[in-house]
Amino acid sequence: MEENKDTLEYLKEIKEINQKRLFWTRISVVLVAILVVLTAIVVPVVIQTLNTAQDTMIKANEAISQAQTIMDDMTVTIDSMEVAVNSITKLVDDSSESLVQAFDNINSIDFEGLNQAITDLGNVVEPLSKFFSAFR
Repeated sequence: MEENKDTLEYLKEIKEINQKRLFWTRISVVLVAILVVLTAIVVPVVIQTLNTAQDTMIKANEAISQAQTIMDDMTVTIDSMEVAVNSITKLVDDSSESLVQAFDNINSIDFEGLNQAITDLGNVVEPLSKFFSAFR
């Protein structure tokens, strides 16, 4: 009988162990099911997010490329403007030199001598004018 008691106890222990295993197996199945459901929900969202991020990066690269093109065009324009400003500066410098020379020439005119020459010419022309007016 002793053997039956031992066997009975042993069977009870096995039953308890099997019940614990069943409990943990059920918990594992529930956790795996939750994990599968979450994966089924999260994976498409992650894929969509990655696709959106990729599209955004492509558009950002295009914008950077366009900005680089604009910067290159602006550099060319600035270089052209610099050449134009240098040309204008040279023109102003040349004009300034010509104006200085013109004013120097104007200042070198002997106005007193010119006035005297005009007076002398008037004195010479007046008698001729009177002479030729007699033939009218």
